[in-house]
Amino acid sequence: MNFVLFIYREPFKTIIQLIEHLKQSHHQEMFVETQTFANWKDFVSWKEQEQTMNKCWFVKHRGDRKTKAHIVSWFYCNRSGFFKTRGNGKRSLNSQGSSKIHDYCSAFVTTRTDLVTGEVVAEYCLRHRGHKRELCFNRMSSELRLEVVAKLAQGVSMTNILDSIRDSCVGPVKRDHLTSRKDLHNIKS
Repeated sequence: MNFVLFIYREPFKTIIQLIEHLKQSHHQEMFVETQTFANWKDFVSWKEQEQTMNKCWFVKHRGDRKTKAHIVSWFYCNRSGFFKTRGNGKRSLNSQGSSKIHDYCSAFVTTRTDLVTGEVVAEYCLRHRGHKRELCFNRMSSELRLEVVAKLAQGVSMTNILDSIRDSCVGPVKRDHLTSRKDLHNIKS
């Protein structure tokens, strides 16, 4: 990683160094775990399940690194980082504010995919630091997005799609249950 994390006015070159600092200096319970998956598809389904259960979203800040034997991928909490405006101030920020916490979250997933066997070894910490896990900053699941695309292609009205999504609300509320007409317009475009 080529960036330096300045947390508590101390520089950390990696998330692992930040986690060790939080464990030793601040006595926070942080665990870096390792899990092996048979292939990339199994890893992605595990990651999506964890994102749904923990109300979080992991994104890539950079591309994968390919060596002769492995492909290494890094995923970080989408709330981690600093808000950077891309406009010139004519439009106001959305009402809930930015998803960025102006700090670095300790949650991460690093994968190492073997090019020969396809086996994926994931090293991860799912403990979030510096923010609450709020549904409003999550994204729709890829399954629901594909389902909406298929229904829109068939010519189903947006009202019927929203009704079917809300009728499927069973159990705890997920981000998918909060789908709005604006979400459907964004998918359509």
